[in-house]
Amino acid sequence: MNHEMDSTEIRAVLTDTFILKLLELFNSEDPRERDYLKTLLHRIYGRFMPIREFIRKSIMNFFLKIAFEYEENNGISELLEIL
Repeated sequence: MNHEMDSTEIRAVLTDTFILKLLELFNSEDPRERDYLKTLLHRIYGRFMPIREFIRKSIMNFFLKIAFEYEENNGISELLEIL
């Protein structure tokens, strides 16, 4: 994340839809992509306390979606490291 940007500017971009789409990318086959996503989401999680609860709930919903809808289960270990 760019430290020159104001937190309010970044928060305006971090909508619920953005977080949900970011979580969907964890289902990627490429472990390098998942590792980068983990780093990015961990920084967002650590820096923006007001959206932590939404991120936790979204991760739990993502786990349920993987368990019941997807055949492959990529990204579970990376998301567990964030929690």
